[in-house]
Amino acid sequence: MTKEELLALTNKATAAVQPPPPAADSLQFYSLESAADAVHKLIVFGHSGTGKTYLLSGPILCGERVLSLCTDFGGNGINTLRNLKPALPEGSLRGLDFSDYESFMGVLSNPQILWDKLGDWIPTILHWEGLSNFQLVNVDEYVLGKSANYRSDSDKISELRTEGLWAEQTDWAGIKRATMRAQNKFLNIHHPTRRLHKVVSALESGKPVQDKLTQQIRRAPLLQGAAESLLAPGYDLILETFLEDNAFKYRCKPGGGVLAKNRGYDVPDVMDADPVLLWKRLQEGRSDAR
Repeated sequence: MTKEELLALTNKATAAVQPPPPAADSLQFYSLESAADAVHKLIVFGHSGTGKTYLLSGPILCGERVLSLCTDFGGNGINTLRNLKPALPEGSLRGLDFSDYESFMGVLSNPQILWDKLGDWIPTILHWEGLSNFQLVNVDEYVLGKSANYRSDSDKISELRTEGLWAEQTDWAGIKRATMRAQNKFLNIHHPTRRLHKVVSALESGKPVQDKLTQQIRRAPLLQGAAESLLAPGYDLILETFLEDNAFKYRCKPGGGVLAKNRGYDVPDVMDADPVLLWKRLQEGRSDAR
């Protein structure tokens, strides 16, 4: 085979594995000047009953429309919002429950099914309720539901792993990847006519955990394995909800033993839980001091 023939064969093989280019109308450019492009990506974590779902009332009262995708334990918790007095504006929230990994990932991979179903109702915020339960139950069940193969005669898989109740090292790698891929798909979803804000809620770990990248010990969202250490880069604001002296609070101060992040928003390190004020602060833009 000549050098030219080998090069032609190599180019042909390379072309065969190249993905097709996206349709031109699927590309959504954004800029710093456009207010419509100033979308926010928040992850809110805290123990049960500390105001994570209630936080959504702020943007809704500011005129936003929320589509909530729920993978939480027992289904959606929007009764928190349903029971508010005065009631939230009619038509301001729609929700879907998912109880397994594959159906949820099917929607994240093909969001057009949402827009077709919703028709003229166009959300401005995409909310994911239950990241912790998604990983601890849905991802866990999916990964451990795969067949467990023997690595060698001397290194057999345990009976618990065969039953899908124990994770081996390779399973942990799968759990991490599945968790990160789901977040990546979710955060990159936008409506064909507009970009969408993102709000994700998660439980808080029962005790401080060690960041596998920085080795710091701090409170963080409840996630198994290395996925918890990798989530921060995807978000603009990481907020902890908590109770102090019977008062609901928000904390977004980096350091101090808690995972937090603030990409320049004019939000106090610690503030009383006022969802409307928080959303207005985000919409008003960045602080000149940060």
